[in-house]
Amino acid sequence: MNWNRNDSVPPQLMDVPLDAFPPKMRYTADELIRSGGHPAISGALIWHYTLLCAQPLVDGEMPDGGIVPISSFVYINAVSGSGKTVLREALEQSFIDCQLACEANDAQAMRQYEAAAPSWGLPVSFAGTKSESDEPIYVTKLLTDLTPESIADQFMQCRSLGVSDDEGQVLTASWFRRSVPAYIHVLDGHTQLIARRTTGTKTIVDPRGSILISVQPEVTDAFDTRHGGLFRQSGLAPRGLMVQVPASAPRFMDVNDLPAPPKLDVWRDQVAGLLGEAIIRARHGITTRHVIRSTPQAKRCAAALHNEYQRRSMSSGDLAELPEHGPRQMERATKLAVGMHVLEGLPGEVSGETMERAAQMVRWGTEHYKHRFMPKPKVPAAELHAQTLHLRLTALVKDTRQREFELRGLVDTAPNIGLSTSQAKRAFDFLCNKGYARYVKYGNKQWVELSPEQYPLIRFRA
Repeated sequence: MNWNRNDSVPPQLMDVPLDAFPPKMRYTADELIRSGGHPAISGALIWHYTLLCAQPLVDGEMPDGGIVPISSFVYINAVSGSGKTVLREALEQSFIDCQLACEANDAQAMRQYEAAAPSWGLPVSFAGTKSESDEPIYVTKLLTDLTPESIADQFMQCRSLGVSDDEGQVLTASWFRRSVPAYIHVLDGHTQLIARRTTGTKTIVDPRGSILISVQPEVTDAFDTRHGGLFRQSGLAPRGLMVQVPASAPRFMDVNDLPAPPKLDVWRDQVAGLLGEAIIRARHGITTRHVIRSTPQAKRCAAALHNEYQRRSMSSGDLAELPEHGPRQMERATKLAVGMHVLEGLPGEVSGETMERAAQMVRWGTEHYKHRFMPKPKVPAAELHAQTLHLRLTALVKDTRQREFELRGLVDTAPNIGLSTSQAKRAFDFLCNKGYARYVKYGNKQWVELSPEQYPLIRFRA
C-alpha cells in the first residue's frame, strides 16, 4: 500500500560496480556469477580475500604519507541458501591448501608455492634460496573461532590470520561487548602483548587479521537490536563492508543452459604466488612488510574521497545521521587499492586509476551501510491501523461489490480485525486524508464512500 510517503520506502540498493574491479578480479567475479553466485556476495568475497592475500606482505600509504596496515572486515547479511558458503569455499580453497601444506611441512608443496612467488619487495639475495630449517612455518592461518583468546593463541604461531564466522557465533555470544576492542586491534594491526600463566608474556609485533562474518537476516536483526549502537559507535562497523542482500525476486535457472563450476585458475595462480612469497619471507625471518606507495594522482584521489565523505557527513548531507562512517572511508579505499595492485601484479606505485576503482567500491559499500544502519522513519499508529483496515475494506468490496458502508457498522465490527473502535475511527480519518475514502451524510447517519480508484469493483464475465 502506497501512501505517497517517499521517506518510508527503503532505497533500492545499487548493483555491485563490477567494472570497478581490475581485470583478474573482474574475471573471477564474472566466473562466480556465471556459476550462479549472487553478484553482491561474489564482489564482497573477492574484496575480502584479495586483502587477505596482501596482508602478510605489504602495507599501504595514505595521502599524508602515513602507513596503513592491510586488513579486511566484511559482513554479509543474506538469507540462507543464497550461496554465501559455496562462494566462500571456492575462493578460500587456495588458502586452505597452503595451510595444510604448512601444517604438514610438505617440502614439495612448499617449493611449488615458492616457485610461483613474484618476489614482491624481497631482497634479490633471497629470491630462490632454500632454507635448511625443518620447523613448520605458517603464512596466513584461517580460523573459525572468534574468541579473543583463540585469536591471541594463533597470533603466537602466525602473524597473519583470516577469521570467519558463518554461524553467528560472535554475534550471539555473551562476550561480544568485551571483545570489541580486541577485534579493532586485530584489524588495525596493533602490537599484541599476550600473557599466559604457563608461558609468560609474549609480544606479537605488527600482526594482521581479517574478519569475515556471513549470517542470516534474523541473526543480524537480533544483533543490531542488542549491540547495534556499540557496533557502530566503537568504530568496528565503519571499518567494514556491510553487504545487505534483501529477499527479492527469485533468481531462476535456465534449464537449457545449466551453470557450470567457475573457472578459477587465474585466481588460484595469483593467490598461490602471493602465498609463495609469504612462505619465502617466513623461512628467512623477514618480518618487515613492503610498503606500496601511491602516486601523487592516487593520493589526490584518496584525499578527494575524504573530502567527499566530510561533506556527506555534514548536517545537510546524506550521512549526517551516520557520522561514524565517513572518516574511515579514505583508509578503506587505500587498503583496497593496495590489494588490487598486489593481486593484479601491477608494477611500481598505486596509480590514480586503481585508487579510483577502489573509491567506487567504497561508495557502493556506503549504500549498503546506509541501508542497514540509517534510522528508519517511525510510522504513526494511525497509519499502521489504516493498513490493516485497507485490507479489510478491499476484501469487503470484493465480497459485497459495493463501496458505500455505514460508518457505525464498520467501526463496531473493528475488533474482528484486531482494532478498537477508536483505532478504527482514526484509521478511517487517515484513509480519508489520503484520498482513499470520504465521509458522506445520509439523513442523520454517517457513511463512508470508498474511492473507485483504490477499491475497484471486480466484475466477472458470465
